[in-house]
Amino acid sequence: MNNDNRIKHLDAAYFTKWLYFSSSLTSADDAQAAPILDAQVAKWLLMEAALRLDTDETASYERYVQVLDDWGHEYGRTAVQVEKAIFGLATGRG
Repeated sequence: MNNDNRIKHLDAAYFTKWLYFSSSLTSADDAQAAPILDAQVAKWLLMEAALRLDTDETASYERYVQVLDDWGHEYGRTAVQVEKAIFGLATGRG
């Protein structure tokens, strides 16, 4: 994400959106799709789950994906479905 070979001017939110759209092959909730991480989701996770993420660090994104996988697995949901629910809660749209 914010590594030596990162794409200039492509911040974390847009990069993870690109990851999502390029990895979502079968449906919008594809189990293989990479979830989006933006400032709103990161803030919600900090406030509600005490999970501190740096949106510019690859290690934080990996931890984020693992947490969403773990939470989703318990209820038969994909990481993307969990991310969408969090985004809805964070923005008042869900």
